[in-house]
Amino acid sequence: MSALSVDRLVLMTWCPESSRIKQKMLYSSSYDALKKALVGVYKYIQACDVEEASQQTIEEAFRKGSQ
Repeated sequence: MSALSVDRLVLMTWCPESSRIKQKMLYSSSYDALKKALVGVYKYIQACDVEEASQQTIEEAFRKGSQ
């Protein structure tokens, strides 16, 4: 029996906590516009540090989304 392969589109944001408030606001509004423009994104992940952008965290987000 062959394994089923599924491709999923993930959009990850990266905005470090150390960013200035004006930068965060600009980033957020640009990201919202991008989200509206893209169709078919399976999961949105927001990361503010390296741990939130780790492969393990992303895999956990996928597991939560499939339940």
